[in-house]
Amino acid sequence: MIKESKHKLIAGFFTALNSGFIYYLVESKGAEVVTNQSTLTNLIGATVKILAYSFIYVLPIIFIIGIPISILIDFLLKKVRLDKSIFSFILHISVFGIGILLYWGITLGLNKISFISEPELVYNLFMFVYTPGVFWLINNMLKKTKA
Repeated sequence: MIKESKHKLIAGFFTALNSGFIYYLVESKGAEVVTNQSTLTNLIGATVKILAYSFIYVLPIIFIIGIPISILIDFLLKKVRLDKSIFSFILHISVFGIGILLYWGITLGLNKISFISEPELVYNLFMFVYTPGVFWLINNMLKKTKA
């Protein structure tokens, strides 16, 4: 159990960095405003923003919602004798999406959720699939190694 928890923490950390990078690319529209600053200054600024998105927005959601859901899914699938990886992948994506929708409902309220624009909705749906998919992939890779 401790080894599985360690894998999930590592997977959560790397998923947060990865999703934070994707979030930064979308929010900055892939380009920074051209200034008279040096390339190094722009790179440091982008890195700070990526780390901020990763650790302020994504990491808490992964640790509060994602990892407990993943532990629950693994616990429930121990009793299934079919191919667990396919069910695990589908459950990670589905339950994480439902968890995020509940989180939105609690924090934003149902009125604001119903007025989300289509581009933002498509982006959020992509992140609902991408983030738990990356988490599941990293977690399974760590399980198969001897780490």
